[in-house]
Amino acid sequence: IDGLVIRSSSQIVSVSQNCLSSLNSRGAFLKCNKMSYIYNGIDDPTRLLKTVSATIENTSSPKRYCLMLATYETRKGHAYLFQAFQSVVKDFHDVHLQIYGHGLPHEKKQVADEVMRLKLENNVTLGDFTPQIATLLAGASVLVVPSQAYESFGLTIVEAMAFGVPVVTTDVGGMPEVLGDSNAGYVCSKDDPLKFASAIKNILGHPILARDLGRNGRLVFESRFTAGTMAINYRKLLD
Repeated sequence: IDGLVIRSSSQIVSVSQNCLSSLNSRGAFLKCNKMSYIYNGIDDPTRLLKTVSATIENTSSPKRYCLMLATYETRKGHAYLFQAFQSVVKDFHDVHLQIYGHGLPHEKKQVADEVMRLKLENNVTLGDFTPQIATLLAGASVLVVPSQAYESFGLTIVEAMAFGVPVVTTDVGGMPEVLGDSNAGYVCSKDDPLKFASAIKNILGHPILARDLGRNGRLVFESRFTAGTMAINYRKLLD
């Protein structure tokens, strides 16, 4: 199948260098000279709101929350995140964790059971998928992406950058590449929930730092991850 794909394609485009390297690990692609990557881009989601100015100041709000937007699959790292959040709430009693996403009943139950086991029910809200992510992101203090496997890009990171929201993510797949040199948040080992917690607490405890991380993310979004930038890169490829 790999050989057929190569022979029938004029170009093979992945969404990140990490995704490209995973293809290169397969024998048929080793000598293929048709491969490149173009980062995903999105329309500016802040246009759905009247202003984004409040989003970079939200860490001073008494109703602060961390936000996770993901399916309820085990690989998304809910158990890892809850270990980290136990440490967070010890220092920031008022901070809430809001989670939204698709999930099968048994997946949601597994996550809910873990919340109860760790006695986090007063600080964690579990919700279904919602299309209203603009409102959620605009009010978030931190976007958390605790994935443990299989992340070729990390679109929610880009969405958070657009809103000027700091990001804490694990070093899985293409996510470090997306957040990478943006200085818009922190990349932590997927095996170190305490380091993940420390990164969250550093943002929550330092409003000026949070503001700067958010502004950095917004600038990187504008220069690297807009739909217009993606379209230009594909046009160049087609030319």
